[in-house]
Amino acid sequence: MQDIKDVLDAELRTPPAPTFDVAATLGPGRRAVRRRRLAAGGAALALALVMGGAGVAVTSQFAGSQGADPVQVAAGVSERGSPRRRSWSTSRRPATTPRTTT
Repeated sequence: MQDIKDVLDAELRTPPAPTFDVAATLGPGRRAVRRRRLAAGGAALALALVMGGAGVAVTSQFAGSQGADPVQVAAGVSERGSPRRRSWSTSRRPATTPRTTT
């Protein structure tokens, strides 16, 4: 039994010569992987630039009155944008609280 192991060890110590060119086979595959990784990285970078540009474009519209014409404030709305407090009464007199008698 020991001589079979010795024979196999002697035969397998030196690997057989390949029947094909290893560098020619692995080279195109590695180049294809490199191209795919570069394409995915470029697509991710382009997406990030588009999203960043859209974010800047949207937020610059609401950044204030930089270069924008002033807008007239509607009646009943303060300059801050919140409605003015008004009484529910239609008269010009201020609203009064009802008197309580004790």
